[in-house]
Amino acid sequence: MTAEKTSFEFETIELNSERLARPVELNRIVSDIEIFEHIEKPYLTARMLLIDDSSFYQDADILGSESVKIVIRSLEDGASPITKNFFISKIEKVQKIQDNSQVIAFHLVEDIFYFSSLININRHYTGSPIQILKNISKQFLSKEITNTGIDKQFLRCIIPNWSPIKAMEWIAKRASTSRGYPFYLYSTLVEKKLRFEDLASILTRTSLNGNGAKHIVASTKAQDTINVEQTRRLIKNHDFGTQEDLLSLIRNGLVSSNLEYIDTLTENTKKFKFDSKDDLFKKLTQDEILSKEQPNPPVNYNEKINNKFINDYQSAQFTKIGGSMSFRDSDGVTNPFKYVNWTNAYSETKNSAEYKLLIIQTAFDKMLKKNPLTINFDGMELIKGDFHKTIGQNIDIVFQRTQSNNVADPDDKKKSGKYLIYSVRHMFKKSVDKYDVSAMCVKIGNSKRVDI
Repeated sequence: MTAEKTSFEFETIELNSERLARPVELNRIVSDIEIFEHIEKPYLTARMLLIDDSSFYQDADILGSESVKIVIRSLEDGASPITKNFFISKIEKVQKIQDNSQVIAFHLVEDIFYFSSLININRHYTGSPIQILKNISKQFLSKEITNTGIDKQFLRCIIPNWSPIKAMEWIAKRASTSRGYPFYLYSTLVEKKLRFEDLASILTRTSLNGNGAKHIVASTKAQDTINVEQTRRLIKNHDFGTQEDLLSLIRNGLVSSNLEYIDTLTENTKKFKFDSKDDLFKKLTQDEILSKEQPNPPVNYNEKINNKFINDYQSAQFTKIGGSMSFRDSDGVTNPFKYVNWTNAYSETKNSAEYKLLIIQTAFDKMLKKNPLTINFDGMELIKGDFHKTIGQNIDIVFQRTQSNNVADPDDKKKSGKYLIYSVRHMFKKSVDKYDVSAMCVKIGNSKRVDI
């Protein structure tokens, strides 16, 4: 069967500047656009390639302060246009291809990042991370934030001469739930609002393709090759990056370690042990994130090395400076060992359990990214404009076993499963009317496997 032709259009690619008499439509000369989403970034980035055969670069006199409005529409029935506003951040390349034409590669950043870079914040904030984030975003960026989960922290902090985006990234990294799940602040292609979501809420979402055709590798034959939905979800190619680097996690103390925080005011030390088996994966099982379908964590805690379980080793020792009641409400502290009437500073907590959340949220994020997978597939389902379908969403991916003949279950239990989309590269190629997606995906557990 001949593959379905991708069908999309750019309604407009409009360059604008105060220096220009009127907006310049670039649709005719743009050949490629790539847009990047990442779950750790509250803004999008993009690349735009154009063919200049009419002295555009000279006449427009690009200086790096111009805005670019991009409106994309799928030509499928019922699709809505997607509008994104960018600014030119730099020219990456200008290269002659013929005597009378040249290729120009632009690097673009979403408008809120450019606006943010013009602003300096040096002020005090008090509240939960989401309250602080919403205050900064509304005041300086005119951007709303939607959120899931409840952040555990309540703190005071001083933003030390940073841009709003840098300050928001800093605050977001401090946030976690009471279980230690980290939060991610990110921007999406389809939506206008920013998202601030905890890892537990993200991982427990139903897969986008849970009730339909799965994403399967091209070498796996679809049962119905005439099915358009299945054809679109064929993974054209894939790449497993560095895999099973457990040693790095061990050396960084993210499997098991000892930690202590020194209170410089009381000369007291809060000490505790971190064990990823109990502090991470036990929670994942209780919260049904490690489900019956994918119950195996990326660490085998039954593994013995020199007759000792891997998590019984304390492979790292960390000593850090903890809080000193810098925001205490009264100077009359008669017994600092019992005094608790203060609001925490950025990296401060009141007890060992709360300090422990700092390493737990880091370990959750690193364990999640232990086995990254990059897949390429047709992206037409992603730009209908009906709802957000990329980063922060889950998809089911099926890989075939290397030896699948005469096997009742031909699926590869280690590689197949429910994956979280962590970052996405949207590749729009106008010259061939083609739209592909490259997505970096991660998963926290493997499917149930048969004992060898």
